Amino acid sequence: MTTQVTIWHYIAAPFVFALLGVLWHLWRSIPLPLPDKLTNSWRTDSFLIPGGYRWTDFVYETEFDEDGYYRFDSWRNLKIAVGLVVMAGLFVILAMPDLAGLFAEALNALSRWMWERILWRLENPW
Repeated sequence: MTTQVTIWHYIAAPFVFALLGVLWHLWRSIPLPLPDKLTNSWRTDSFLIPGGYRWTDFVYETEFDEDGYYRFDSWRNLKIAVGLVVMAGLFVILAMPDLAGLFAEALNALSRWMWERILWRLENPW
């Protein structure tokens, strides 16, 4: 049984997905043993480096440093990561009602947990 999805879930969804996009950007910027990009050919890099260069990097022109690693300090990379996650997340919850219900349940549980933490902190000051 899934939770009823209300308007506030749809309003909160882009912000939740934007936070997930920031986390994805942070995760992707952790250096791997091999750089994401070894050559100037996107075909070669996407086939030779597992988990490295992706076709989306080619399409969205993701920035890499001179050693071939994903640039953490690039606003362009952050915008790409957040934009892709927000668009994909909104598409999924709008197109699949069952997953929208699961998202609503998770959001309700998270908000309930945060409210309980706030109340506990008010009752137990530092």
